[in-house]
Amino acid sequence: MDYKVVSQQVVDNVGGLENIEGATHCVTRLRLVLKDTSKYNKAELENIDGVKGVLYNRVDFRSQPNTLSK
Repeated sequence: MDYKVVSQQVVDNVGGLENIEGATHCVTRLRLVLKDTSKYNKAELENIDGVKGVLYNRVDFRSQPNTLSK
């Protein structure tokens, strides 16, 4: 597997580097925070060699009391 190719395909299918607000990872997962979620292509991401699945789940906690936006 060519990791440079895989990483470029991931970036291309999440709307480009300019659409990535943040990134974290662990041993088995890459987590991306996207600025505009309408730009990511789940079907194409799932077809990339080496990608075992795609899950979208973003919850923002805000500093205002009793406020949770999803």
